[in-house]
Amino acid sequence: MKQQKASAAVEVALIFPLLLACVLAIAEYGIYFVISYETEQVAYQAAKIGAMAHMERAAIAGAEANRLITELGLSGYDPEVKVSNNPPGHTEVRVTFRYTTVTGVSDLPVVSLLFPSKVDKKASYKNF
Repeated sequence: MKQQKASAAVEVALIFPLLLACVLAIAEYGIYFVISYETEQVAYQAAKIGAMAHMERAAIAGAEANRLITELGLSGYDPEVKVSNNPPGHTEVRVTFRYTTVTGVSDLPVVSLLFPSKVDKKASYKNF
């Protein structure tokens, strides 16, 4: 009976860290996808606002992107916002930042290969 308890304890000690890493990785991916989606929405909304402006499209789109970034709490990632007229007749907004994991699970050797280190989203909207 003692031998069975001891072997069960060893099995739990071996499997628990792997199970914990999997749970943290799932949570981290969820956080990453939410942040990625929010960044995409920031780029889209800023491009749309910039395209509707008749003057200083780039300044207005950049200001809107920075406002949304602050509102959504993404400013801690130190995002970079670029606004351009590419293709001509369109306002394009690109939001880029280095993604760092919340749980620290990406510091594990194999898991670090699965997580992107950068979020890069762009949106283009035809000028009115």
